[in-house]
Amino acid sequence: MIAIELAKAGKGSYASAQMKVFGNAVRSGQQLDIKSVKALIALHGRSSLLRDLFLARLGHFLPGRYQSMMVLEKGAYHEMASYLAQHFHGDADVGKVMESVATSLLHGVALVALCRGWPKTLPLAALAKLPGLIDTDEPVTAWLFASKADAALMAKYVVRYPRKLMQDDFGEPRYGIEAVRGRLQTDQECRKLVFAAVQKVTAPDTWIALAKLLAPCRHFVLGFQTS
Repeated sequence: MIAIELAKAGKGSYASAQMKVFGNAVRSGQQLDIKSVKALIALHGRSSLLRDLFLARLGHFLPGRYQSMMVLEKGAYHEMASYLAQHFHGDADVGKVMESVATSLLHGVALVALCRGWPKTLPLAALAKLPGLIDTDEPVTAWLFASKADAALMAKYVVRYPRKLMQDDFGEPRYGIEAVRGRLQTDQECRKLVFAAVQKVTAPDTWIALAKLLAPCRHFVLGFQTS
């Protein structure tokens, strides 16, 4: 957090000193935390240096290498993969690393990144089983469905999504909200199906959650009200 604030304040020299510590942690096998990764991103922005640094750390999970990860580190890896998908989407070399990591302990993190930056390279095995994945782990399910499910299957998933959010113990389902909202904003057929389903919902918590998901695209739906 110190490095993030220093970076925002423009005190690059002080921040850089802090970042050497964080950078060494990323390069080595030391345990990571999400704050360190966010600090690196705040300092560097879009950077080939950071790209290579994150790819090297994700490379620890390539097939044939010893794989170990603390539960609390997953958020840090998610930030790394999201950064690469945001700033280097379509880069073939980065995409190949993500495809390999998708077969590892970090498969969920890598699949989300592939959905965001390289959707055409998603593993066919995962897509073939899509209907049966509707109740599986988040946030990878949200991104897979938002990327590849047809309108009817996506609408069925969206109606179930509030229950996943309400059962959220570690925050991971919330990483899929961006994907769900993005699909609703671009898929008119899916929006109509979800809106029709909302009219039949009787549980207040579920209704409110669905209304919030639809809220960014309410101007597409005649008569939609969130109050």
